[in-house]
Amino acid sequence: MDLDQKNAGVKFNLGRNCIPGEEGKGTPLFLSPDFVANAQHVNKEFHFPSFDLMTQMMSSDRLRSALVQGRGLRRPPSLEKMWSELHKAYRLEIGGHFKLANAIHEKFAAEYHVDDASLRSNLFHFLNEFLPLDEALFEEVRKIKEGNEKEFARFLLYYQTEHSKNHRRDFFEIASEYFAAYPDFSQILIYVRTDAKLPSNARATSVNFGNVNKFYASCYEFFASAICIYTCLNNIKSGRNFDELANVSLAKYLTTDKAKRRDSFQSNILFSAATAEYDSAIRNASFHNWFKLMDNKADIEYRSGGTGAVQTMTYVSYIYRCSILLKQLCNLLSVELLLDEIACNDALVTR
Repeated sequence: MDLDQKNAGVKFNLGRNCIPGEEGKGTPLFLSPDFVANAQHVNKEFHFPSFDLMTQMMSSDRLRSALVQGRGLRRPPSLEKMWSELHKAYRLEIGGHFKLANAIHEKFAAEYHVDDASLRSNLFHFLNEFLPLDEALFEEVRKIKEGNEKEFARFLLYYQTEHSKNHRRDFFEIASEYFAAYPDFSQILIYVRTDAKLPSNARATSVNFGNVNKFYASCYEFFASAICIYTCLNNIKSGRNFDELANVSLAKYLTTDKAKRRDSFQSNILFSAATAEYDSAIRNASFHNWFKLMDNKADIEYRSGGTGAVQTMTYVSYIYRCSILLKQLCNLLSVELLLDEIACNDALVTR
């Protein structure tokens, strides 16, 4: 369909396997990569989900403030284009082709006005454009550092030695998987960016379940391992060595059931909130392929443990929860980028 914006006209081009239907006999269907539809009104020609979202925002003080300030609502400049460019440099750097990667980093930094043409700075800029980051987490890290510089330095060495490189590689894979299914995830992006709840009758109009059914498991597995960063930081804040939990060592903690690893920092309200989306049952269904998309293309059915009681959730709720989990992962990665920045600033270089 070609839109003639100048003359307010439209022209239909029939593609392969298409024939013209009888005039006036078609059923309207809302399709948009930016908003979910109201399930009750998806076939009404004057249904505009964007109006529903604005009404929802104006009825909430917090969301109305976000609307006025523009935070979270401004659409990132060509988000897919940004990721495509960063993806190339990211992949080259992982492969050790630093000279080629640096050339792309310099171009990216110039185009998007990033001060430092490095993977760390460009990736941080991208994350903040993609899903506005939680500044409170950065402040928490700085306070923990100031509270025990010596132990923080020990943790920093451990992090860079044991986790930094692997986490960069793992995030590259997760982000690549997300953008491969972007037409589905983009429908609820504005809700995730603004922390807005989905309407109770929301329905996704782009449904490609095969592209997203494994995403929660992939994201959960990485996130459940990576939250050891929060555990270590909380240990320091609690007056212990970074590798000493209240009752067990860090080495023992890393062998425990991932479903319970958030328990190590439940007393830290900030870290607890930053990991709130953390459902091992959804992870298991996603990982073991226990999901079944129903014929209505709107609901997902699965059994607890694969053979237990039947559970249901809407497709749009699933992609929303996937996106919230990814947002948490992006915030954690941004904390790790801050750790890298601190390490670079504190490094002693001798000739």
